[in-house]
Amino acid sequence: MALLLKPNLNETIYHPFESLLYKTCWLKHLAQKFAMQANYDYFGYFTKPILSKPKVLTRYLPKLKKIELLGHNGPFANSFCENRLSTFKELIKTEKWDAFELKGYVSRPSGYSLKALYQIFTELGLSPLVMTDEPEYLIQMEDGGFEAYLAKKSKKNRQSIRRRFKKVEHLSPEFQVYQSADEINAFFNCFFRYHETYWKTDTTESYFSDSQERAFILDFSTGLSKQGGLHLHRFKLNDTLVNMGMAMHNTSSEESSKDIFYGHLTINTGEYLDYAPGILSTFYELQYAFEQGFRWFNLGYGLNPFKANAATHKLNRYKLLLVNPKSLVGHAYLMQMKKKHSSALLNHETIQNAEGISEL
Repeated sequence: MALLLKPNLNETIYHPFESLLYKTCWLKHLAQKFAMQANYDYFGYFTKPILSKPKVLTRYLPKLKKIELLGHNGPFANSFCENRLSTFKELIKTEKWDAFELKGYVSRPSGYSLKALYQIFTELGLSPLVMTDEPEYLIQMEDGGFEAYLAKKSKKNRQSIRRRFKKVEHLSPEFQVYQSADEINAFFNCFFRYHETYWKTDTTESYFSDSQERAFILDFSTGLSKQGGLHLHRFKLNDTLVNMGMAMHNTSSEESSKDIFYGHLTINTGEYLDYAPGILSTFYELQYAFEQGFRWFNLGYGLNPFKANAATHKLNRYKLLLVNPKSLVGHAYLMQMKKKHSSALLNHETIQNAEGISEL
């Protein structure tokens, strides 16, 4: 299988991480980092150690031949529509593979429900293992703007949000949004520095310490800016930079380009931390998104209580693992995943009744 990008122009695109721009930038900058051997349309073909540890043993064990969607490390939910299923069927017929892992899966209006996809894979003889994944949290942006959003929150939440704004009034808060490509290099050079400082410990470091990750986000942001889908922000208190962030929206969807606003990256600078600048800047960003006419604000995935409290809806996500019935390596990997994620496994009845999006 050759390294080949075959854009499917008929595929419905739901967010910038499912766009041709994203695929192109990911292949250019990150395919090597994630040990991708080849790609076919939206699928990547990877070889990985079957065990994450101990490292001494992994040298002597066969490698896992794994199929995943390109950008499986991305922050937003993945869909699986008819076009992708057709490509996947051809792929597993023609290539040697051990496992296929679908992360962050969510039911889409023109895609498959979890129940339907489970049935399709079962009929292919693949017996999918289904697990819960961390949900995404969304804010529905109805008429009436930010104040209408606050009015629908509980009294406790509403008062808490108002107090955050009140607390910084004397510090002359300034929330600035930039969309020009001219801002990108200067913005991210500063952002990378703060991100690396924040995440640097004895055992961890920022993924932006990797030059490939930096090159990817710069290239992707430049493309988004040219399409009009990039939103960078700086948040200041007392003329001191306290938070920076990147958001985006899709400009190539069949749906309205102002459908969903995605808050992607954020970092505090370490100044005025008593005022929780990261949380406060999210609400300023929400106000901005209301003013721009978006219908949904996507807070991203995670189990952060702030996201659950701020959101109006939860997008339920799932992981699916399929193994080649003829692969001993695949079955060994399956057993490992069952043990590792035992508390997240879904039974047949739960799968049949799984919801996509639910109101909070």
